[in-house]
Amino acid sequence: MPDPIPANNNEHYKNFDDVYGMDTHESYCPSVQVRKEKSDKNRRAKTQKRRDKQMPWTGNAQRAKNVGMTIKCMDCNKPRCLYALKKITDDEKDVLISYFDTICYTCGTTFAFHNKMDSKDDPIKESSRKRNVEALEGDNILSDVESEEGEVSDEEFISVDDTNTCTKRDDMDQKLRNILSKVFVNAALECYDEMEKAYYSASFSPICFNCGSSEYIVPVPERQYPYCEVCTNDTNVSIKTGKGLNFSNTQHGERKGKKLKQK
Repeated sequence: MPDPIPANNNEHYKNFDDVYGMDTHESYCPSVQVRKEKSDKNRRAKTQKRRDKQMPWTGNAQRAKNVGMTIKCMDCNKPRCLYALKKITDDEKDVLISYFDTICYTCGTTFAFHNKMDSKDDPIKESSRKRNVEALEGDNILSDVESEEGEVSDEEFISVDDTNTCTKRDDMDQKLRNILSKVFVNAALECYDEMEKAYYSASFSPICFNCGSSEYIVPVPERQYPYCEVCTNDTNVSIKTGKGLNFSNTQHGERKGKKLKQK
């Protein structure tokens, strides 16, 4: 039996009599076309996801250990790994922690300092600009009041302490820029994505692989990632395993683990 061959208009197949005896192939079979389309779609999705990571290299356990800390999404509450090519110092960690206290991280975003930006697009520069505008507006109000009493020179408004404060702020901003230029987070992750495997390989505290809950079931089966009771009982959640996984050394010291109820 000959395989289906599309007609010239590509909207219908040729008649059986037209293709009988011809050397055909199955490339145009509907089932093959569906598989090919699905495969191409998955390939494009994977390529897009790799490109959207916005990291110069692939994140792994060692690069996560080089930072030694995570950043938590404010929406899904999952900790996401931070990666660096080389180990950062304790002072740099302190700067990162202080910076993270001022932002609201969500999955799918990255640090703006990785890209070359104009000062108006820089969140820190923009914040500084707003502070300067507010200060100038305050100075204008003050000047209007004092102008009734007499003219005051601009030099009298300049304070040595203010100058030193601005210098220190600029130095801190530059230090933060230097750190964020080498620390990355996977920008391809969304809240519905599972935990990163590098999180467990980097020896961070075990949590549910699906939802990030600290109330995971113990004991964790060998070669399996931790899962909470809700995710374990959810038929839509696929339990993931991995070679060499063993959380037995962390279970006894994990206070938030939860034993599986015997049925």
